[in-house]
Amino acid sequence: MERHESKELKSKFIKARALEGKSFDNIVKDLGVSKPTLIKWERKYFEQICALQDADVSMVLDEYKIGLKHRIMSLNSIAKKLMREIENRDFTKLDDEKLINQFVKVSDTLYMIVEKHRPCKPSVFEESHELY
Repeated sequence: MERHESKELKSKFIKARALEGKSFDNIVKDLGVSKPTLIKWERKYFEQICALQDADVSMVLDEYKIGLKHRIMSLNSIAKKLMREIENRDFTKLDDEKLINQFVKVSDTLYMIVEKHRPCKPSVFEESHELY
């Protein structure tokens, strides 16, 4: 029974360090284990702590990529609609200037996002005609 509790405590320790970023002092309070023991566990289970942190970060990054892709697609859709609207205008109204400015803002935002997150060169805009 003592061995099982020890495994459970070690597992809680690994999670507290990797996922919650808790300090040794906080873990001492939470688990009731001495600080020297926690330091020993840190050395012993360092690889597991790092692997769990990496997995957690990877999951967050994957979620971010999904959100980023959705944002790029949405901005691209807006840019396409603005471009169609601009093409239908006769440019005799002041509102056309606002429309063009809005298109430029959306295009610039879209360009900055794509450029910031593109994995390699050349620019997506040089290679693809799919964006608006």
